[in-house]
Amino acid sequence: MKEDIARRREAILEAVVDCYIDSARPVGSRVIARKMGLSSATIRNVMQDLEEEGFIMQPHTSAGRVPTEKGYRYYVDSLMRLRRLTEAQKRNIDSEYAFKMKSLEDLLAKTSHIISMVTGCAGVVLLPKTEYSHFRHIELVSISRNKILVLLVAGSGIAKDFIIDTDYYIDSDTLDRITKFLNDSSYDMTLDEIKDHLEARLRAERDYSYKIIEQARNIMSSVLMSHIESKLYIDGASHILVQPEFSDARRIKAIIEFLEDKERMLELLLGDVREIGTRILIGSESRVRSLNDMSIITSGYRIKDNIIGRVGVIGPTRMSYEKVVPIVNFLADTLTGMLRELEV
Repeated sequence: MKEDIARRREAILEAVVDCYIDSARPVGSRVIARKMGLSSATIRNVMQDLEEEGFIMQPHTSAGRVPTEKGYRYYVDSLMRLRRLTEAQKRNIDSEYAFKMKSLEDLLAKTSHIISMVTGCAGVVLLPKTEYSHFRHIELVSISRNKILVLLVAGSGIAKDFIIDTDYYIDSDTLDRITKFLNDSSYDMTLDEIKDHLEARLRAERDYSYKIIEQARNIMSSVLMSHIESKLYIDGASHILVQPEFSDARRIKAIIEFLEDKERMLELLLGDVREIGTRILIGSESRVRSLNDMSIITSGYRIKDNIIGRVGVIGPTRMSYEKVVPIVNFLADTLTGMLRELEV
C-alpha cells in the first residue's frame, strides 16, 4: 500500500514537471487528472502533500503548481527518462561538422554553436588554461639571440608553443642541457608544479647544475607569465531571453551580464572540469544569484582518455532535461572523436 502511494506521488510529480516544461504555465489538478485518469480530488490531495514537502509550489493564489528547485532535483535524480537521439538527429549533428576545422579553436567554437542550435539553450565549451595540464615533454629551441621557442606537449596530446624573451643569450648546448634536465626532472607535472619543483631544487642545491636549474626556472617562469588563459566559447545566449519566464527586464540584464563576464563563467565551470560523467547544476546549486532560475548541464570531452574540458548548456530550470542531457553527452562524445582526427 505504501509503495503504491509513493509511486503515485512520484508519477504526479513527474507529470507536473513534464507539463510545466512543455507549457511554461502553472499546472492545475484537472490537467494531471486527465493525463493520469484519476479524480481531481485525488490529484489535489497529492499535490498538497508535494507542496508541503517542498517539491512544488503555487506561485499565485488560485493558480496551478510549478516545480521547485527541490522538485527538479528529485525529477532529474530519480524520475527522468533519458530520450535516445534518433539516427536522423545524429546525422544532422554530424553534418554540421562537414567542413574540416583548421584549428582546435575553430572546432570548439563550432561545437558551442551546434549545441546551442540543437538544444535551444546557450551552448558552452570550456578548454582549461594550459597550466592545468600535466606535461610529458618540453622542447626548447633558440630562434634568435634573445628569443626561445618553448614547445609543451601535454599528456592529453595537445601541444602548445610560446616564444619568450631572455635577458641574456643561451647557447644551443646549454639549451639542450636545460631541455634534458626539464624532461628528466619534471615529467607529468603542471607548469606551477614545475616552477615550484625548480625553486625547491635551487634552494637545496649549490652544485655544478645550479646554473642550469636557475635558467630552467627563469624560462618556465616566463612561460607562466605568458597569460595562458582558459578559453570559453559561448553561443546562443539569445535563446534564453525568449523564454516566457525571463520577460522581466532586470532578470534579463542580470543574466546577460553574467554570461558576458568570462571570468565568473570560468570560475563556475572550472570547478568540475575533470569530473567524470554528466554534471547538472539546478538553480541556486550554481551559487550564482543571477542564475537562480537557470540550470547548467555539462559533460567532459577527452583526448587520449584524459578529460581536458567540458561541453554543455545553460538554460532555464524549465528545460527538457530528458532531451538535453543525451544531446550534451552525444556532443561530448562527438567532440572527443573529432579531436582524434584533428592535429592539435
